[in-house]
Amino acid sequence: MFKVAWFARFREGISKEEGRRYWVEQHAALARATTIERYVQSHVTGPVPALTGVAEEETFFDGYSLGWWSDRGAFEATMASPEWQLVAADGPNVFDVDWLAGILSRNSCRSTPPTSCSFAAVRSRDSRRSS
Repeated sequence: MFKVAWFARFREGISKEEGRRYWVEQHAALARATTIERYVQSHVTGPVPALTGVAEEETFFDGYSLGWWSDRGAFEATMASPEWQLVAADGPNVFDVDWLAGILSRNSCRSTPPTSCSFAAVRSRDSRRSS
């Protein structure tokens, strides 16, 4: 199984509510029209106060999405498709694409709880503007 996680921040001038609605109603529809095998969005509602002790703290991103493919070849075919180019072209309508970050990973652990797991991850982009 080949997985990608994209971490996103909404572009300036768009509220969190507007960004979430666009992401769900418009952007996700474009992603679903590709050969992606599974797609999930997770919208940030706040930090985990137990880790920081400060509930009012802001997060550095607005959400992340996960995409799954059977293997890297299937992922690369999707990325090269005209349908995915529509997804990429739509990104600036909702996301700060200069900040967008992602990772590629290969899952090899399928036991719960994990007893013997391995994974490979590569950070594909990490260009964060100062807040």
